[in-house]
Amino acid sequence: MIDRKELKARAKEFAFNNKWLIWKPVLIVAAIMAVASSVGALFGDGTLGKIVTLALSIATVPLLYGEIRYIMDAIHGKETDIFECLKAKYKIFVPLLILSIVASVLIGLASALLIVPGIILALAYSMAEYIAAEADEELDGIETLKKSRAMMNGHKWEYFVLQLSFIGWILLGEITLGIAFIWVLPYMTVTQVYYYDELKKLEK
Repeated sequence: MIDRKELKARAKEFAFNNKWLIWKPVLIVAAIMAVASSVGALFGDGTLGKIVTLALSIATVPLLYGEIRYIMDAIHGKETDIFECLKAKYKIFVPLLILSIVASVLIGLASALLIVPGIILALAYSMAEYIAAEADEELDGIETLKKSRAMMNGHKWEYFVLQLSFIGWILLGEITLGIAFIWVLPYMTVTQVYYYDELKKLEK
Protein backbone atom coordinates (compact mmCIF):
# COMPACT_ATOMS: atom_id res chain seq x y z
CA MET A 1 0.00 0.00 0.00
CA ILE A 2 1.47 3.33 -1.11
CA ASP A 3 0.80 6.31 1.14
CA ARG A 4 -0.99 8.72 -1.22
CA LYS A 5 -0.87 11.74 1.07
CA GLU A 6 2.84 11.41 1.80
CA LEU A 7 3.56 10.85 -1.89
CA LYS A 8 1.61 13.94 -2.95
CA ALA A 9 3.19 16.07 -0.23
CA ARG A 10 6.68 15.22 -1.51
CA ALA A 11 5.59 15.76 -5.10
CA LYS A 12 4.00 19.13 -4.32
CA GLU A 13 7.14 20.42 -2.63
CA PHE A 14 9.39 19.38 -5.51
CA ALA A 15 7.04 20.45 -8.29
CA PHE A 16 6.27 23.90 -6.96
CA ASN A 17 10.00 24.62 -6.56
CA ASN A 18 11.01 23.20 -9.96
CA LYS A 19 8.21 24.12 -12.36
CA TRP A 20 10.56 24.97 -15.23
CA LEU A 21 12.12 21.48 -15.12
CA ILE A 22 8.71 20.08 -16.04
CA TRP A 23 7.56 22.76 -18.45
CA LYS A 24 10.78 22.93 -20.48
CA PRO A 25 10.41 19.50 -22.19
CA VAL A 26 6.64 19.89 -22.48
CA LEU A 27 6.96 23.18 -24.37
CA ILE A 28 9.76 21.92 -26.61
CA VAL A 29 7.86 18.77 -27.60
CA ALA A 30 4.66 20.75 -28.08
CA ALA A 31 6.50 23.14 -30.40
CA ILE A 32 7.97 20.29 -32.46
CA MET A 33 4.59 18.59 -32.76
CA ALA A 34 2.95 21.90 -33.71
CA VAL A 35 5.45 22.29 -36.55
CA ALA A 36 4.78 18.70 -37.67
CA SER A 37 1.04 19.37 -37.62
CA SER A 38 1.50 22.54 -39.67
CA VAL A 39 3.56 20.66 -42.24
CA GLY A 40 0.83 18.05 -42.53
CA ALA A 41 -1.78 20.76 -43.00
CA LEU A 42 0.15 22.14 -45.99
CA PHE A 43 -0.79 19.01 -47.94
CA GLY A 44 -4.51 19.67 -47.51
CA ASP A 45 -7.37 17.37 -46.49
CA GLY A 46 -7.04 14.94 -49.38
CA THR A 47 -5.51 11.47 -49.39
CA LEU A 48 -1.95 12.77 -49.60
CA GLY A 49 -2.57 15.15 -46.71
CA LYS A 50 -3.96 12.33 -44.56
CA ILE A 51 -1.02 10.08 -45.39
CA VAL A 52 1.52 12.79 -44.56
CA THR A 53 -0.30 13.69 -41.32
CA LEU A 54 -0.40 10.01 -40.26
CA ALA A 55 3.29 9.56 -41.11
CA LEU A 56 4.23 12.62 -39.06
CA SER A 57 2.07 11.44 -36.14
CA ILE A 58 3.88 8.11 -36.17
CA ALA A 59 7.26 9.82 -36.51
CA THR A 60 6.67 11.94 -33.39
CA VAL A 61 5.72 9.02 -31.09
CA PRO A 62 9.22 8.74 -29.52
CA LEU A 63 9.10 12.44 -28.58
CA LEU A 64 6.51 11.75 -25.89
CA TYR A 65 8.68 9.07 -24.31
CA GLY A 66 11.76 11.29 -24.55
CA GLU A 67 9.83 14.02 -22.76
CA ILE A 68 8.91 11.63 -19.94
CA ARG A 69 12.53 10.43 -19.69
CA TYR A 70 13.85 13.97 -19.33
CA ILE A 71 11.30 14.73 -16.61
CA MET A 72 12.14 11.50 -14.79
CA ASP A 73 15.87 12.27 -14.91
CA ALA A 74 15.26 15.82 -13.67
CA ILE A 75 13.17 14.55 -10.77
CA HIS A 76 15.90 12.04 -9.88
CA GLY A 77 18.53 14.79 -9.89
CA LYS A 78 20.26 13.71 -13.11
CA GLU A 79 21.56 16.35 -15.49
CA THR A 80 20.35 15.49 -18.98
CA ASP A 81 19.97 17.29 -22.26
CA ILE A 82 16.38 17.38 -23.49
CA PHE A 83 17.38 16.92 -27.12
CA GLU A 84 19.59 13.94 -26.23
CA CYS A 85 16.60 12.35 -24.46
CA LEU A 86 14.38 12.93 -27.48
CA LYS A 87 17.00 11.62 -29.91
CA ALA A 88 17.72 8.54 -27.78
CA LYS A 89 14.13 7.33 -28.03
CA TYR A 90 14.43 7.02 -31.80
CA LYS A 91 16.90 4.18 -31.22
CA ILE A 92 13.94 2.11 -30.00
CA PHE A 93 11.41 3.63 -32.40
CA VAL A 94 9.82 0.35 -33.56
CA PRO A 95 9.25 -1.14 -30.06
CA LEU A 96 7.78 2.18 -28.90
CA LEU A 97 5.46 2.24 -31.90
CA ILE A 98 4.36 -1.35 -31.24
CA LEU A 99 3.79 -0.52 -27.58
CA SER A 100 1.68 2.54 -28.41
CA ILE A 101 -0.40 0.81 -31.08
CA VAL A 102 -1.06 -2.41 -29.14
CA ALA A 103 -2.00 -0.54 -25.95
CA SER A 104 -4.31 1.83 -27.84
CA VAL A 105 -6.02 -1.00 -29.74
CA LEU A 106 -6.53 -3.20 -26.67
CA ILE A 107 -7.83 -0.36 -24.51
CA GLY A 108 -10.03 0.84 -27.38
CA LEU A 109 -11.55 -2.62 -27.90
CA ALA A 110 -12.15 -3.08 -24.18
CA SER A 111 -13.77 0.35 -23.94
CA ALA A 112 -15.97 -0.38 -26.96
CA LEU A 113 -17.35 -3.46 -25.22
CA LEU A 114 -17.83 -1.89 -21.79
CA ILE A 115 -16.46 1.27 -20.20
CA VAL A 116 -15.28 -0.38 -16.97
CA PRO A 117 -13.06 -3.03 -18.63
CA GLY A 118 -11.51 -0.26 -20.71
CA ILE A 119 -10.68 1.74 -17.59
CA ILE A 120 -9.25 -1.33 -15.86
CA LEU A 121 -7.04 -2.14 -18.84
CA ALA A 122 -5.89 1.48 -19.10
CA LEU A 123 -4.90 1.35 -15.43
CA ALA A 124 -3.10 -1.97 -15.96
CA TYR A 125 -1.03 -0.44 -18.77
CA SER A 126 -0.51 2.94 -17.06
CA MET A 127 3.11 2.24 -16.07
CA ALA A 128 4.16 1.12 -19.56
CA GLU A 129 5.11 4.64 -20.64
CA TYR A 130 7.42 5.03 -17.64
CA ILE A 131 9.02 1.61 -18.19
CA ALA A 132 9.56 2.48 -21.86
CA ALA A 133 10.86 5.95 -21.00
CA GLU A 134 13.56 4.42 -18.79
CA ALA A 135 14.67 1.98 -21.49
CA ASP A 136 17.76 2.97 -23.45
CA GLU A 137 18.63 0.71 -26.38
CA GLU A 138 16.62 -2.43 -25.64
CA LEU A 139 12.86 -2.61 -25.35
CA ASP A 140 10.16 -5.17 -26.12
CA GLY A 141 6.81 -3.41 -26.54
CA ILE A 142 4.69 -6.44 -25.64
CA GLU A 143 6.85 -7.36 -22.65
CA THR A 144 6.61 -3.77 -21.43
CA LEU A 145 2.81 -4.03 -21.36
CA LYS A 146 3.06 -7.34 -19.49
CA LYS A 147 5.47 -5.81 -16.97
CA SER A 148 3.11 -2.87 -16.43
CA ARG A 149 0.22 -5.26 -15.76
CA ALA A 150 2.36 -7.14 -13.25
CA MET A 151 3.42 -3.93 -11.50
CA MET A 152 -0.17 -2.71 -11.29
CA ASN A 153 -1.51 -5.99 -9.95
CA GLY A 154 -3.25 -5.06 -6.70
CA HIS A 155 -2.63 -1.34 -7.27
CA LYS A 156 -5.14 -0.39 -9.98
CA TRP A 157 -7.80 0.93 -7.58
CA GLU A 158 -5.12 2.72 -5.55
CA TYR A 159 -3.81 4.46 -8.69
CA PHE A 160 -7.34 5.26 -9.84
CA VAL A 161 -8.03 7.00 -6.52
CA LEU A 162 -4.74 8.87 -6.86
CA GLN A 163 -5.84 10.20 -10.25
CA LEU A 164 -9.26 11.16 -8.87
CA SER A 165 -7.60 13.15 -6.10
CA PHE A 166 -6.47 15.68 -8.74
CA ILE A 167 -9.98 16.54 -9.90
CA GLY A 168 -10.12 19.65 -7.70
CA TRP A 169 -6.81 20.87 -9.12
CA ILE A 170 -7.93 20.21 -12.68
CA LEU A 171 -11.15 22.14 -12.07
CA LEU A 172 -9.06 24.99 -10.67
CA GLY A 173 -7.06 24.97 -13.89
CA GLU A 174 -10.25 25.14 -15.95
CA ILE A 175 -11.76 27.91 -13.82
CA THR A 176 -8.61 30.03 -14.16
CA LEU A 177 -8.61 29.53 -17.96
CA GLY A 178 -5.51 27.37 -17.77
CA ILE A 179 -3.38 29.68 -15.63
CA ALA A 180 -3.38 27.32 -12.63
CA PHE A 181 -2.07 24.52 -14.85
CA ILE A 182 1.33 26.22 -14.60
CA TRP A 183 1.41 24.71 -11.09
CA VAL A 184 -0.98 21.78 -11.51
CA LEU A 185 0.77 20.03 -14.41
CA PRO A 186 4.18 19.77 -12.69
CA TYR A 187 2.47 18.62 -9.48
CA MET A 188 0.58 15.83 -11.26
CA THR A 189 3.59 14.79 -13.32
CA VAL A 190 5.96 14.53 -10.36
CA THR A 191 3.35 12.61 -8.36
CA GLN A 192 3.00 10.02 -11.13
CA VAL A 193 6.76 9.55 -11.42
CA TYR A 194 7.03 9.17 -7.65
CA TYR A 195 4.25 6.58 -7.76
CA TYR A 196 6.13 4.62 -10.42
CA ASP A 197 9.27 4.77 -8.26
CA GLU A 198 7.32 3.38 -5.30
CA LEU A 199 6.00 0.50 -7.39
CA LYS A 200 9.54 -0.38 -8.42
CA LYS A 201 10.60 -0.49 -4.77
CA LEU A 202 7.78 -2.94 -4.03
CA GLU A 203 9.12 -5.26 -6.75
CA LYS A 204 12.47 -5.67 -4.95
